[in-house]
Amino acid sequence: MMEHDAPPAEDAPAGAIASRGAESGAQSGATGLQPAAAEGARWLLRAAESGLAEAQFEYGRLLLRKDIGALAPTLSFSPKRAVFWLSKAAEQGQAEAAYELGQIYRNPAFSQQNAAMSTQWIATAARLGHAMAQYEYGAYLWRRRVSLGESADVDAANWLVRAKQRGVQEAADLLEKIVDPLPRIAPELTLARRTASRTAAQVNQFYALRLELAGIFGLRKGEALFVDPVRAVSENVLLVDVRGEVGKTRRRLFEIADDAHAALLRRMQIVFGAAPTLEGDPSGDLSGDYGRRHAQMDAFCKKLGIDDELFFSAKSENPASTEGDEPPPAAGKDTLTA
Repeated sequence: MMEHDAPPAEDAPAGAIASRGAESGAQSGATGLQPAAAEGARWLLRAAESGLAEAQFEYGRLLLRKDIGALAPTLSFSPKRAVFWLSKAAEQGQAEAAYELGQIYRNPAFSQQNAAMSTQWIATAARLGHAMAQYEYGAYLWRRRVSLGESADVDAANWLVRAKQRGVQEAADLLEKIVDPLPRIAPELTLARRTASRTAAQVNQFYALRLELAGIFGLRKGEALFVDPVRAVSENVLLVDVRGEVGKTRRRLFEIADDAHAALLRRMQIVFGAAPTLEGDPSGDLSGDYGRRHAQMDAFCKKLGIDDELFFSAKSENPASTEGDEPPPAAGKDTLTA
């Protein structure tokens, strides 16, 4: 059952009540509704009871202050009551409240500590757009990618990209360890590729797009021959996984960080997502096993006088394993308990 402080005698709109609560007490830090007096706390509670999400969040945060008794003698430090009000705010889409709940349920000092609830609230905050929650949830998915399923690595990378775009440096640092780097391309090579791509596109757009994709992302030949661009793109991440068709390859992720790269992939999805071409159609896509596809691409490039070394990466595989759950980073506010 809700605990109530004595409400003011008059009725007033929730927004006005919240404003009065803020004015009644001294503000602290960057939180706009954090009162420092009993009167302010009563007005804030009234606004929270009226359904104002911001007031519910601020009142919940107020109950987490260990010095609350000195500020408002009628109140006391109460994480359980804080959870009640923060949950109310989070259910109305207040991202900060959801993130705060994730921290509370993670804290071993909280009597109702619950790792699953912590993860659930961090995930909710991430979906509501909280940048640090997006980083923490992405890091969690990456650490548990094997036990959570094969798509968890792609989901993790996408959450980290979102956090990176919001300015979270920790997300950028972790993402750099997860995705493969794009090759650095010399200006003269860029020009040669552009000329070759235009020549190829005049004859077969499927082959031309595969060559262009390989050059931009540094794909090996086997990857370029088999990658399915319709299924390989997931929001901000390109997944290249041809282990079922090509030996001695690994699952690789690339960040789609450039508008031009995103445009290329959209074009590929349109072209490759259209009705399938007949096998043997000179204007169609590659077909068959690795040997046949390799021969088809070689014959195509040779006929047009294109050196395929302009596009295909010959780098050796990275020996570092990407399998298995990893231990979490050092404990801190930016980590998530599994």
